[in-house]
Amino acid sequence: MKLICSHNLTRVFFISFFVLAATSCATIFSGANQNIRIKSYPEGANVFINGQNTYMHTPCKVEVKRRQKPSNNNDRNRLNIEVRKDGFKNSRLNVESSFNSLAGVSLLFAGFPFLIDWASGSHLKYPRNNYLVLDPVSQKYVEPMVAQDIVTPKNTVSYYFKSDIDYDIPITGKTHKNRFALIIGNEDYASFDNSLTTTANVKYARNDAGSFRDYAVSVLGIPEENITFLTDATLGKMKKGIAKLNLLAKNSYGEAELFFYYSGHGLPHEKTKEPYLIPVDVSGKDIDFAISLNDAFNNFTEFDTKKVTCFLDCCFSGGSRFGNLYETRGVRIVPKKANIKGNMVVFAASTSEQTALAYNDQKHGLFTYFLLKKFKESKGDVTYGDLELYLTRNIPIQSIIINEKEQSPQVNTGQKIDKNWKNWEF
Repeated sequence: MKLICSHNLTRVFFISFFVLAATSCATIFSGANQNIRIKSYPEGANVFINGQNTYMHTPCKVEVKRRQKPSNNNDRNRLNIEVRKDGFKNSRLNVESSFNSLAGVSLLFAGFPFLIDWASGSHLKYPRNNYLVLDPVSQKYVEPMVAQDIVTPKNTVSYYFKSDIDYDIPITGKTHKNRFALIIGNEDYASFDNSLTTTANVKYARNDAGSFRDYAVSVLGIPEENITFLTDATLGKMKKGIAKLNLLAKNSYGEAELFFYYSGHGLPHEKTKEPYLIPVDVSGKDIDFAISLNDAFNNFTEFDTKKVTCFLDCCFSGGSRFGNLYETRGVRIVPKKANIKGNMVVFAASTSEQTALAYNDQKHGLFTYFLLKKFKESKGDVTYGDLELYLTRNIPIQSIIINEKEQSPQVNTGQKIDKNWKNWEF
């Protein structure tokens, strides 16, 4: 009888122990380690954590221990992030730990579960997104930004110059798991077509796309893994990206929010006057092989979604920021309006007759600069109606001041949402 009681007591003890241990929420769900994202401008910088080389390069995810020992480089439970790149000064960021709210649940079950969280370090957490800027060692890295021809590796930002919208990007802490984005920056057309000069390139398009991607993650709360990011995209890559967004909408059962951003060339079809997006490997003379804007929009709205938002920093009049893609065309064609339906909102850089211009001092498209400037100033707390008002009030005046030409952004929507879209929030 004593043996049975002793056995029961032992069993009760172990059951109680595991029940209490199971309430250590932070340890179970967060673990002793955490992944943090590290980005830099320019990209490709070597990452060091508390003086130790991770042998990883930005942008990247780095796994760190939540509990950090004090060292010569840093205090206890604090990270010193440093990025290094040839030709640039090292950039450092000290990151403080904060309390992991999951550990608070453990406190509801007396002290033992929290002690487990504390022992594992899972009661701590660090900011998920960390952004560092490297300054050039000398002016030789800044001077090329005014040159006409700049040779840069594929999938990198074209200019080392840093615009004011690219510093101190707000981090809202929001994460919308059902938001998906396709972001395209088509800049280098001349490399694919020997008949074109570099003046036909869309300067700063890669800057535009890279900066929008940063805001998409930090301000709009789009998970990084939900973003398809393309620079100098070929026809195949653009079609694949559009098809991917279509499938994501199809398999999200009406819960998806789609975002499409494009900076690059647009052209109207000479016969049908329908607008087309131009991949870098398609000549303006072969527009039938390009991406019909109507086809793209139809893909985005084929399946039910919560909303579809498009930003187009391009024009369809045949002009460009610096030169024409189809240089033999003598007369610009006024394109038809794209067929917008469903719950789609399209923010376009200009009217159909105008050119989407650059903001040379900021090394961005004028439209993209003011778009991101509003996101920065509002920290993402802005409605679609507020954004429309800001863009339509500021860009026309600034375009005349900066470029001495007119540029008037337009907002077009599907009839289904009428005026309700103005109350939508980012």
